[in-house]
Amino acid sequence: MAKYYAKENLPHYVSTRDTRDRLDIVKASMNLGENFMADRVIYHPGDDCSLHYHEGAYHLFYMLHGEGWVEIDYERYRMKPGSTIVIAPQEVHQFKNDTEENFAFLEYWAPKPTGAVNIVPDDI
Repeated sequence: MAKYYAKENLPHYVSTRDTRDRLDIVKASMNLGENFMADRVIYHPGDDCSLHYHEGAYHLFYMLHGEGWVEIDYERYRMKPGSTIVIAPQEVHQFKNDTEENFAFLEYWAPKPTGAVNIVPDDI
């Protein structure tokens, strides 16, 4: 059942909010089941995401390189290479790169989220 996906064949997205870069590693369209998704995300200097939460999914983040912060339920944590962050369903969170270097992490979802809710509705 082994499957190989070349990087150029994986879905790749660039944010319309800033210069964040997401490469989808595991998606439902790959027919690997509905209970798991994964991406690699790069935040460039100054990039951030909206304050939001996800319905029905745990998030696990593993920092690959660089530094930045994550805010979870209004408490801020410094992310560094090798750190792991776990966010439960409905926990409000946000990421920001406040350095001059890129930071990157692997993001895992279990199960696939049923939705995302922005705290500020127009902040996407």
